[in-house]
Amino acid sequence: GYCRNPTCKEGFQKMVVCNRGVGHHLINDDIMNEVIKCPCCSKKVTLDHISLFRCKAKMLVHSSEEEEQTFHATGDDIIKIGSKVGDAVFENYLMSIIVETPKADGCVIA
Repeated sequence: GYCRNPTCKEGFQKMVVCNRGVGHHLINDDIMNEVIKCPCCSKKVTLDHISLFRCKAKMLVHSSEEEEQTFHATGDDIIKIGSKVGDAVFENYLMSIIVETPKADGCVIA
């Protein structure tokens, strides 16, 4: 998302990345608990999209039916989830993402 803090000298009005790493992430809990923060000023950032980089991820979306999707981002590929849709894609559904790092590549959830 974008940093909206006018006192942030490095991130204000710029796209910032909140690296969540590997593990099990409950996206809705992260939004409600304001875990997603600007790395420059530590203020809340509104989630714009989720980017997967150099990882394998399984996403479960719980709405009226449970939907599971698997993603595998390799090399320089970046997979964006929810891009340009806004908060509704994250707030109207219960989403969890389980991220694994294939080999020693490293992983970024932004």
